[in-house]
Amino acid sequence: MVYLFLLINLAYSLRKYPLHLEDQALPTSSSNGIENAKTLFAVTIQVGEPGQNISAILVMDDKKDLILASVQEDNPSEISLYNSSASKTYHEINDDYMLGDDKVELGYDKVSFGSLIANNQSFYIVDLDDDSKYDRSVLPLWFDSKNNSKNFLNTLKNEQKIEANVFSIDLWNMVLTIGDRADQDKNPEEAIKIPINTETWTCSFSNISLQGIVLDENSTFNLAIEQEGIVGPSDKIALLRSIIAEDHDCDSKNQTCQCRSDFADFPNIEFLVEGQILIIDPHNYMQYQSEYCTFDFYEGDKWILGQGLFIEYFSVFDHDEGSATFYRVHYPKVEESGFWIGFGLIAIGVIYGIALVFGIVWYCMKDNSRDYTKI
Repeated sequence: MVYLFLLINLAYSLRKYPLHLEDQALPTSSSNGIENAKTLFAVTIQVGEPGQNISAILVMDDKKDLILASVQEDNPSEISLYNSSASKTYHEINDDYMLGDDKVELGYDKVSFGSLIANNQSFYIVDLDDDSKYDRSVLPLWFDSKNNSKNFLNTLKNEQKIEANVFSIDLWNMVLTIGDRADQDKNPEEAIKIPINTETWTCSFSNISLQGIVLDENSTFNLAIEQEGIVGPSDKIALLRSIIAEDHDCDSKNQTCQCRSDFADFPNIEFLVEGQILIIDPHNYMQYQSEYCTFDFYEGDKWILGQGLFIEYFSVFDHDEGSATFYRVHYPKVEESGFWIGFGLIAIGVIYGIALVFGIVWYCMKDNSRDYTKI
């Protein structure tokens, strides 16, 4: 009878206060830390079940599909490499696939970037050797507009893991965000928004100038986070070096100039795009060492803006809009802040010293006749 009474009360309670099982909202974006990988930048992804932490180089201008590095003998790298036999969820598609001139294995597995999970992500498995360009896996930041590719960003899009086909690169805080612009704290008035071909990361520019001298006009440049420095046509790079060398003590043979660590008196390189100016200052196109600066310029068949631009700007790449947005990073001026910190410490020391002297003088001159502690 007691049990019947309890069941009746439970049914009444459920009728009065029904239970609603709310669907937990799945994450539609995720951020991961960026790490330095020699002269490149990498992130950690998880592959397989159980998850294997794999370090992958970020590329934009080189590869299109996810490439996982593996070895069958001794590991020539200190980096963790993918072991397909250790994953319960790995499926082989073709173990005799040709990727260019290299024989690779084609397969698929679960791949995670933070909280974003691509359950059936295809990739190539390559064996590292002494001739390998990279020492680890490769994660391309690329969207296929025709959706014929199985690259990582397209898989997230097709599996509806991200709402926005966008990612941002923040080399000041060393963070890559996929699925969100992550620019909510940025000043919209400082945004430089330009159209871009999201399949090749190519932008058109009106001109490139240095100290008012135009180097090139009405051409294009590519963006590539894996590229060191600035790449350009050989005649344009030669002109760029000569303009800088005119006002500085430079060795054209060794491509070095005498300079200070703050790169004082060296000019900015300006790219005029859609009536807006992208600036690369000398900190990001020269390398300083022992009172000498080395040009970070390379000759090629096209303009490529590499790591200097990404260090200079917080960058957002929006495939849906076909745009790139840049917010210039306001780096602290170490020299000035160091000066004021030093000045402040000296001032505090002087004040403390003066106070100590006055304290000693006052103690020596005061009347101790009423000091009963000496009786």
